[in-house]
Amino acid sequence: MLTNVYQKQSQPKYRKNQKVSFIGGMGKVLNYHQDSGSWTYFVEMEMGPLPEMGRVGPETTVLLYETEIEGYVIYKNLQSESNNIA
Repeated sequence: MLTNVYQKQSQPKYRKNQKVSFIGGMGKVLNYHQDSGSWTYFVEMEMGPLPEMGRVGPETTVLLYETEIEGYVIYKNLQSESNNIA
């Protein structure tokens, strides 16, 4: 029974260049790989406004587990549905 917990998912839920949202904001999937039975994603956060001194390179890239992305998307959908009810 415990072996089912550690079975690897064969396909990732998100793909390269796909826009995703998470608690820290939104971004684009740069790459992904499978680690310990779950998918992890390298996500480049969206660029903010241009600072006065200019920009040297891209903004922050974060490493997220697939569940961190899914959890926020589900929460966001529930929040918008509750706003429609009120």
